[in-house]
Amino acid sequence: MHHYTSHLSLPYTTPSLPLRTYDLHIPTSAPSLPSYTIIYIHGGAFRDPIITSQSLVPALQHLFSQSSDPPPPPSHIKAIASINYRLSPYPTHPTHPSFPDDESRNAKWPDHVSDVRHGIRYVSESAESTASIEKSIASNVPQSASSSGIILVGHSVGATIAFALAMNLDGGNGEGLSSVKAVVGVEGVYDFTAMRDAHVEHRSVYEEICEGAFGLERDGGWEEGNIVRAVEGRERE
Repeated sequence: MHHYTSHLSLPYTTPSLPLRTYDLHIPTSAPSLPSYTIIYIHGGAFRDPIITSQSLVPALQHLFSQSSDPPPPPSHIKAIASINYRLSPYPTHPTHPSFPDDESRNAKWPDHVSDVRHGIRYVSESAESTASIEKSIASNVPQSASSSGIILVGHSVGATIAFALAMNLDGGNGEGLSSVKAVVGVEGVYDFTAMRDAHVEHRSVYEEICEGAFGLERDGGWEEGNIVRAVEGRERE
């Protein structure tokens, strides 16, 4: 039995694109206070069409579980929004290759970050999004139980995007992030040159991933997504 309701493929931009969408998952029981909205950013090397917002679904039954041994701790999750974003090219994918005329699958950094920023802003500020949440849990949540903020969770390059947002590496100047209280990175990629160099046997694959997202290494694009260097640079300032 599911202890949550889901609203899938909701657009967060106008006009919408197939990958500028998010899934909204809402618990059927009232969360404990303070309550938070989790925004999940999937990984997939910036380009894998199989890894989408739906990759979170297997975890939902655990996150919203109401019965286990021992009993789960009180949940403070008001809602979970799992965000899609435009992908970089992957013309050699064995089952879902990208094509040059597909606007959703020819993104270059920081397009991925910009899309997620739009998604976060929509989820946190849009009247339509807020109404959707409130309508779904009105009978379960006290009026005082408004969301206390947003927690960003990113996996793999989703973590790269999350920290790039937190550090404004896309030039967004904090737009849309006023409600974000914390950023959690899970198996994040924070140095793409080091990642490539650590996998000598698959060096060409990692170079293809990075070039698809950032352009040629010699042109300096890889450094734009280098979270480690960005942190080191700010520590020296």
